[in-house]
This record gives sequence, C-alpha cells and structure tokens, in this order.
Amino acid sequence: MEASKYGSYNMNKSLTLTTDVVNDDNLLLTELRVLLLMKVANNFLIFNNCSKTNGEIIKLCSKSLVNDDVIVCGPILNSKGSKDTETTSKVYYDQRTLDMRLMAEHKYGLRITSKPGWEEFFAKLGSAAVIIEMLQNRPNNCTTIDINNHYIKNASFILYNCARLSTLLKEFEKRVSENVYPPLIDIDEINFSLLEQPEEWELLYVYILQFPVLLKNCIKDIDTCKINVHYLVAHLGSMTSVFSGYYRRIKILIEPRDYLFNVLHARIYLLKALEQVFHNGLKLLDIEPVKQM
Repeated sequence: MEASKYGSYNMNKSLTLTTDVVNDDNLLLTELRVLLLMKVANNFLIFNNCSKTNGEIIKLCSKSLVNDDVIVCGPILNSKGSKDTETTSKVYYDQRTLDMRLMAEHKYGLRITSKPGWEEFFAKLGSAAVIIEMLQNRPNNCTTIDINNHYIKNASFILYNCARLSTLLKEFEKRVSENVYPPLIDIDEINFSLLEQPEEWELLYVYILQFPVLLKNCIKDIDTCKINVHYLVAHLGSMTSVFSGYYRRIKILIEPRDYLFNVLHARIYLLKALEQVFHNGLKLLDIEPVKQM
C-alpha cells in the first residue's frame, strides 16, 4: 500500500481519551479507529499491571507520520480503496446499530417491542460491531469499511453465543433452585476426565488455558510500539465457532439422572470458565457482554 493512501491526520502526540471524545459525532472513521485502538491498548496495559500509560508510550499516528516513538494506526478506506474522508462516526454507529437490530429480528427471531431499553440495547450492539470491525485487522494495516455492506457477522456471532452461554448457565441455576439438579460440588471433587468430547478439550486447552498467554502476546512488543489487539478479536471469533458447534451437537442440560450428574457438573465448570474468558475479552475491547438475546 503506497504511502499516499494513508492519511495525514496528526495523532503524533499523547492523547487523553474520554468517552466524550470517542463519541464525538464529527469524528472521521480513521480518527475513530485511532481513538478506539488507544483506549483498548490502555486497557491491556492496566490489565497486565504495566507501569507505562498514555503519556509515555500510547501515542498513535497515521502511516505518513510514522517514526520510532508511535504506534502506527492504518487508515479506514472506503469501498473504492481510498481513505474515507466523508463518513462520520455518528453515521457509522447509527448504521451498525440498525444492522444489528435487523439481524436480531430476522435471523434470531427477536421480537422488538416498544418497551424502554430496546434502543439502548441495540446501541450497545452497534457499538460492539464498530469496535470489532475496526480492530479485527493488524493496527498498522488499512481496513476497508463499507457501511452499507452490513458486514457484522463476526460481531453478532460472538455476542449471540456469549448470550447463549449465559442463558444456558442461568437455566442450570434455575433447575438447581427447583431441585431438578443437585448444586455444583466443589471443583476439587470434579472428575474432568469425564470430558471426552473433542470440543471440550479444545475449549479448555486452546482457548481457556491459553487466554493469559494470548493477552501477554498482544502487548509483548509494546515497548517497540507494536500492539496486536487483533489477536484477541481472532481468539474470541475462533472460540465462538468451537463453542457454537459444541452447543449444537451436545445436549448440555441433560435428563436429571444420578449417573449423569458428574459429567454435567464437569461441563458446567468448563462453561463457567469459558464465560469468564468471553467477559474478560469483551471488557478489554470495551464491549459490554450480552446476557440475553
């Protein structure tokens, strides 16, 4: 990509990021991507107990202004391959909010009512779609966004399955309260060798146990002004695919039979850990988990 396709918006300075700045209706898409990246980068530093903060190393600039002291953020391109200098953040957020609403209505059969809260709910979903779409590529690479393309599959897939998981765990607790299932036994008494499905071990070893390593890899080179938040987006997307296939294939909330409760409890502990990974990952991206959909 030749340098001329990168913008000259000067972000070569320390920034103080606030919610008001991120939600500025007049921000152009490249500016919005820079600010979202900076906020998420700072989340990673705080999560990993790093001492350096915005004023020291969280600086960003366009490709044309690159030097050794900044994290490079590539521009947002339009469908014609040129830097988008027209679309504002408000237009983008509004469109993705509408996209998420239409998808929920048509794909998931969600019934929209006039009750208070729906507007705020879909605004949160739209914001999540924006963040995932903008941060799913390597930060220094350009990203093409066509706001009329309605490409929100990755965001909706992650959020829907996060909600599906929360609903499943709530249903388990409900059945425990109704004495259908016995309460969870202590984790030290769980026989995890009862988890024999390939997805169960993939979820455990690849996505749950490797999550702390993944987070460190996202910022391991930040002292040299490199950050890889797109690793986290990819991790959540792949983890969601495995969980979705597992959920469709395996009946988790089985019949209340005494000889089945041990495997049920092992699976519930696994899914509780998976939910924590979902929630921690989304929180780092400044996305509020969806608990029902």
